[in-house]
Amino acid sequence: MKSHFLTEDPDEADFFYMPFSIALIRDDHRLDIAGISVFVKSYILNITNNYPYWNRTGGADHFYFACHSKGRFAFDKAFVAKLNVIQLLCSSNLYISSYVAHKDAPVPQVWPRLDAPPIPNLLTRERKQLGFFSGGMNSRTRVYLLKVWDNDTEIFTHHGRLPTPYSEQLLGSKFCIHARGYEVNSARIADALYYGCVPVILSNHYDLPFTDILNWKSFSVIVHERDIPILKRILQGISSEEYAMLQSNVVKIRKHFQWHTPPTDFDALHMSLYELWQRRSVVKDIKSFTNQNVRLLQHDKSIVEEDDLDRRWEEATGEVVDEVIFFSKHTAVSNRPALTVHPIGVPHLREGDVPPQGGRPGWAAPPDPRIGPWLRLLKKIAQSRNLVPEFEITLEGTHHGPVTSKPTLFLEIGSTDEYWKRQDAAQVIALVEYIFSLVWEGLGLGGGDAVGNWGRENDKNKVLLGIGGGHYAPRHMDIVVKDGVWVGHLLSGYSLPMEDPGQSKGNGKIDGIGGTWRESIKVAYEATKSAFPGGEVLAHLDQKSFKSWQKNAIIAFLGEQNIKIGKPNDFV
Repeated sequence: MKSHFLTEDPDEADFFYMPFSIALIRDDHRLDIAGISVFVKSYILNITNNYPYWNRTGGADHFYFACHSKGRFAFDKAFVAKLNVIQLLCSSNLYISSYVAHKDAPVPQVWPRLDAPPIPNLLTRERKQLGFFSGGMNSRTRVYLLKVWDNDTEIFTHHGRLPTPYSEQLLGSKFCIHARGYEVNSARIADALYYGCVPVILSNHYDLPFTDILNWKSFSVIVHERDIPILKRILQGISSEEYAMLQSNVVKIRKHFQWHTPPTDFDALHMSLYELWQRRSVVKDIKSFTNQNVRLLQHDKSIVEEDDLDRRWEEATGEVVDEVIFFSKHTAVSNRPALTVHPIGVPHLREGDVPPQGGRPGWAAPPDPRIGPWLRLLKKIAQSRNLVPEFEITLEGTHHGPVTSKPTLFLEIGSTDEYWKRQDAAQVIALVEYIFSLVWEGLGLGGGDAVGNWGRENDKNKVLLGIGGGHYAPRHMDIVVKDGVWVGHLLSGYSLPMEDPGQSKGNGKIDGIGGTWRESIKVAYEATKSAFPGGEVLAHLDQKSFKSWQKNAIIAFLGEQNIKIGKPNDFV
């Protein structure tokens, strides 16, 4: 086989293809369904023992392709390999537990249409039916859809396989509904595109093919499952101009969802290979994966020592980094289980001090504007998973490294090995299994709006700069948990070292008060201001945490720096 994608020199290869077929294994009389995972485990053991390439990355530069639903069993007996190997899968929306969104990639499931003649008048033909769905009842979403819209005169829904050609409904409908479930014996997305029908993606989570390449909102309608009862109103509310734009884009991009033998430029094979290419890269031996505009770095060392990851990524890839989100373990003296969010920095340390947990003395990263909104989202998700009150959902004060120059936040799970290993807590922070995860919903990866984006529409909004209090910032927390509150750096008492010589007590003078508290406040204020352009940064003091001379000194210094002090109601 000749192709410019292939090389006979393994040292030149970027990826290694694992050429086994789930469909053929399934039909092999020597194996049953359980034998699929046995075969894959044996296959991996063989290439591990006989070739050096797997061992270099743990299989992270290997991939396989599966469009049969039984592919979800393939790595049941090779779990570690499953976390590394890149899966190109059909029906990824159904088997979320077998699919790792930041690593794997969905591909369109469609029968090859060899020598199919072009369909005339796709844009001008009359489509009398508003919506169309057909498929098996193999998901709750589909059952709910038919319960609400069965027998409707404008939205045609059918349970099971159609007795008539699917093309009749696909050509006669304005919108084709795709609900989470098996794609076998269903009107698939690729079929809708082929016949010029605008797809309606109906699912709380649907990792769509080629999302790193195509803007799905430009040629489809994405609807949350909770909006099934108002689906008709949503579709009828799309103007004729908007529909014409969507359908025109459908016709333009449908070539990307077609398979050809031999392949043609920009067809499904080329798109899948491009998705594969984006799935992996390495920055100084750190494995990384891609999902849309998100890059996930898998790190085995101490995160707080990995300075300048944002700059290093930009230099290695040419991509611009907008923000940095770290996932980490949280340790507390109390061993209290917690899910925490916080900004980073060590602005109180002097030059020459050795930061105990990374960072650079006198530095603070711009706080990610998502900190406040994500704290509230994290609390909502944790409550829905019954993690509250066992887990405390809380802010932490600004502390530790690594050094970054882009808006940054830390998400941490704690506080003992027992809790670090709990799968349900890890899912709230990192992964989706059956429900939204914080990151999936927070970054809008499922098609919804991202949570916590700061833009021009937020100009002149108030931003809380927390000063004083304990590490978990309880009095600042009381404000930040309220809707609409933005939060920047949080300087706990230990980040405000104040050395009083004695004579300054109560006299309102600050000249004689030593320590780096002034520098700490200035650095935190400037970093917060840079992260919220157009916003008004107000200091919020935990006044009960200070002695009177400390409070008076801080208030006087804030006045000198023209930093306004806000009361709780100012931020809401």
